[in-house]
Amino acid sequence: MRREIERGPSGALPRPSSTTQSFGTRGHQHPVQNGSGTRGPPETDSPGWQRFSSIRAQYGVRAIAVLVIVVVVLVCGPLGSSGSTTSLTNSTIVVLGDSIAASLARDMTGIGFGGPPDARNWTIDGTSGAGWGMGTNAGGQWPLEVVQGDWAAKHVQALGMTRPAAIVIELGTNDALRADFAAAASNTTALANRQSGTDNNIKGDVALARTMTSCIVLVTPSTFPTTLYGPGTIQTEEVFAQQAARVDAELKQQELVSSEGSTLIADWATISATHHLPSGASGNWFSSDEVHPNFAGEQQLASLIDRTVNTCPSPVRTTGSSLEAQPS
Repeated sequence: MRREIERGPSGALPRPSSTTQSFGTRGHQHPVQNGSGTRGPPETDSPGWQRFSSIRAQYGVRAIAVLVIVVVVLVCGPLGSSGSTTSLTNSTIVVLGDSIAASLARDMTGIGFGGPPDARNWTIDGTSGAGWGMGTNAGGQWPLEVVQGDWAAKHVQALGMTRPAAIVIELGTNDALRADFAAAASNTTALANRQSGTDNNIKGDVALARTMTSCIVLVTPSTFPTTLYGPGTIQTEEVFAQQAARVDAELKQQELVSSEGSTLIADWATISATHHLPSGASGNWFSSDEVHPNFAGEQQLASLIDRTVNTCPSPVRTTGSSLEAQPS
């Protein structure tokens, strides 16, 4: 509520009386009490009061009011303005991934990388061979019998401690390969265990990430048949494609069950499907194993992640920490 000070007949401001200060909006006088009775006026002989009285007499009250408004605008910005950007507590983008993320972190710092400039500010934690179900032994290896390890959860927890604006998770290729091993060997028990372990970890780790950020981006692994272990071996190309598609379906399910778009899909599998071309061909985005993006593919992957992050429910300025790749 605006306060107006009552003027005398001549329009001049009345000097404070000995018993009241004026706080009302219609000239009402309100005594201010202390422990021993009514309090007196401010010290009218203080340097500050004398200076105010001199300015008031010389320029009038309206000029003083205009000066105050100017100071407020300069300090706080235009009155009623909401600003052009939304202030975020932490605008860091963190990426957790496997060897694909590790290679991206390495190559985007080099000369000629044409991906989004903001990507150079992402924090990337990439570990070769990692997956949703990863659990390491004393030697740092991921035994085939471990189907629901806590590696991903620990890394989500560590990255989320900074309360980033978005957590991007690029995992799933190695989970599909491990399921491929079991399927190609007709080991139905191992296949079921690895599939359920991956599914459970995806659900649990995404739920954990939701407690640490307002936006999660899940990158779907390529479903193109891979020659990563060579044709004719136990890891057949078509079986991998089926298992990768199954992982992608579980990731997309997390987007469907999320509230208010808090979980988004960067559908690398779909956008890259037509870019598995002969080496050296224009538009080819992959190395010869059809899993790892080449330099051109890495730029496309970074651009996809950047576009997806910037559709998060809250505006995200993709600036943040340094790159932290941990390839093995």
